[in-house]
Amino acid sequence: WNDDRVDVAKRFTNKIWQAYRFLHMNLGDDLEDVVGEPESPSVYDHWIRARMGAAVGRVRKALDEYRFNDAASEIYAFTWDELCDWYLELVKGVLYGDESEEARRDARRTLVEMFGALARLAHPIMPFLTEEIWQRLPGTEGTVMLAEYPRVEDYPADAAVLEEIRALQDAINTVRRIRAESNIAPKVPLALV
Repeated sequence: WNDDRVDVAKRFTNKIWQAYRFLHMNLGDDLEDVVGEPESPSVYDHWIRARMGAAVGRVRKALDEYRFNDAASEIYAFTWDELCDWYLELVKGVLYGDESEEARRDARRTLVEMFGALARLAHPIMPFLTEEIWQRLPGTEGTVMLAEYPRVEDYPADAAVLEEIRALQDAINTVRRIRAESNIAPKVPLALV
């Protein structure tokens, strides 16, 4: 027994729930409109789908080899680092910016798709939380326990998109590092060269 691991799991569960609440707050009034494939997915949408596919591949491999701790670690890494820390932050610009209503709808559709996939992916590890999210997602039926487990081929990789987002992440991380090293507050505007 390790109290620190329990605390990490508690914070992770809270992170998933808060991310789901972000999705729920941004669904809009027409829940039927957020179910289905995005019509013109953004580069962010393509990126998170590709990252989901990679995560599904790693989790399936770990489960096939009975390495349950590795499967849980992969779910944690994808959810915390890619879905929450990157995609949710990137998509806020689409949801709250000057984008078209179609772009916002596509972002909401991708969010619903990713949370549905995450609920199915994490269900063997976190059954109660994933069932609760599954039951609240638009377009889902029955129990997540009987839903098809995610497959890698459902989330194709796109090397150009992955490279484009990697370059964006590198730029953002560099600016964050420079701000931290120079004690520049996040609210202070900077000109990038």
